[in-house]
Amino acid sequence: MVAAIIPLKDTLTSHVRTSLLVLAGAVLFVLLIACANVANLLLIRAATRRHEMAVRVALGASRGRIARQLLTESVLIALIGGALGMLVAFAGVRGLLAMAPAGRIPRIDDVHINGWVLLFTLGVSVMTGILFGLVPAQSGARREPQEALGQGKRLVGGPHHRLRSVFVTGEIALALILLSGAGLMIKSFLLMRSLDTGYDSSRVMTMAVDLPPIAYPDATRLQAFHTALLERLARIPGAGRVGAVSFRPMGDVGIMGDFEVEGPTPLPHGYTVDKPTVSPGYFAALGIRILAGRDFTPADRAGAPGVVVVSETMARRVWPNESAVGRRISMQEHPGPNDWLTVIGVVNDVVQDAELSHHSTLYLPYLQTTAPFFINHMTFVVRPEPGASLAPAMRAALREVDPAVPAQALETMDQSMMDTIAEPVFQMRLLATFAALALLLAALGTYGVLAYDVTERTREIGLRMALGATPGNVLRMVLGRTAALALLGAALGVAGSLTLTSVLTKSLFEVKPTDPVTLAAVTIVLVVVALLAGYLPAQRAAGVRALTTLLLHD
Repeated sequence: MVAAIIPLKDTLTSHVRTSLLVLAGAVLFVLLIACANVANLLLIRAATRRHEMAVRVALGASRGRIARQLLTESVLIALIGGALGMLVAFAGVRGLLAMAPAGRIPRIDDVHINGWVLLFTLGVSVMTGILFGLVPAQSGARREPQEALGQGKRLVGGPHHRLRSVFVTGEIALALILLSGAGLMIKSFLLMRSLDTGYDSSRVMTMAVDLPPIAYPDATRLQAFHTALLERLARIPGAGRVGAVSFRPMGDVGIMGDFEVEGPTPLPHGYTVDKPTVSPGYFAALGIRILAGRDFTPADRAGAPGVVVVSETMARRVWPNESAVGRRISMQEHPGPNDWLTVIGVVNDVVQDAELSHHSTLYLPYLQTTAPFFINHMTFVVRPEPGASLAPAMRAALREVDPAVPAQALETMDQSMMDTIAEPVFQMRLLATFAALALLLAALGTYGVLAYDVTERTREIGLRMALGATPGNVLRMVLGRTAALALLGAALGVAGSLTLTSVLTKSLFEVKPTDPVTLAAVTIVLVVVALLAGYLPAQRAAGVRALTTLLLHD
């Protein structure tokens, strides 16, 4: 026996660590995009106030004082934004908790806005105000006094023009990484929902019971309890088919093991199968198809010849190109004459575990099971007639058999499946929410920079129009700049997503983090949104009148 020392923190958060990391990463990306937007707006604001700053310098203001003033304004804007963000956070936390999978996040009831959160927000606001206000503050403080005497030259390009372009490109890249993660999770979710589980979960109700070993110490008493409960469930008005299984499909626990095959048939090394124990009628209740042979019957009980039913995958793997019905296997390592079990049926494959994969499965009849731990936990399934509501009646039936045994997991099979995939669904919702926010911020940032560029280049555009340029030429010029920024940002974003989305590998189902279809789709969406954001400034540029513009600037 090997002992393992695990920190308490890991036991509490290990199963939601990925979701928490995804949430933290998404928040960081959105924060960076918002900060890049603010920095761009401050750069634009500093550019529009260059005449004012030059006048202040000409009147004796020191450059340090001007820099401090602009930096103070930046920090003040950040603090106001942080305060407004906290107001939104009170509603946002409730929305986040509503999206969280029930019972999966430890101490979720303790999640709320407290003093530490307020202090952290204050610190982040001050730091972002300083970091992203430094460049605009230095830009405003460097104005020459000569600029106070006139507008001076407006140069197209320059370091600040390039810096604004860098910020926009970075926003687009970060937004694409979030969009890629959201796209991968959405595609994974759609594949999960369309998965052929091998059974029909519609309208099926489940009820699990755990029988205490003190009251039910042996297999005989356990079997008697299950038989009595199955009979009472079958008598409920509106109950259709009824069955029971030791470990329900797509559950969190199960039993796997090896077995022996009669004859010279070789088994693959280390080959194991799922070993659920079921009742007669279970396959019919869950809609599992019998492909060959027959189902278990009440006659398959203690004293009768031992029987089993196998899944299609197991039959093909163990007896390729042969019929499995009539073959014999044993659960004993060195089976005696009475240890052999005959295969009486083959059923279609079923997704038995929470990993949503098809395993080889060996079904055992509960009436022939002698080991108590195989049947002390059972899930009863009932497929009601259309329109019937059976939950209260199922509880009542359980109380009739043993009032001391509580009902567990009384829910539909559809709800059980949603519980199984709750973690990736939560991550999908998180990423989709923050990706949509990031896309909106990136679009606003692109629009703001292009709108200012058009204003700054009005004289140039007027000259182009006077020299024969058409509105279509100007429109293509501005949209071309938009496309260049969007494509460069998308290229960087694709490179980043190929690296960072690998953290989602364990949460993805039949989708690779490098899925080219998803990356291509989100790239197209982002480029189209960026072009739409640049269309209004481009349209305004195309409407510039040459003569009017030149007269206004003379």
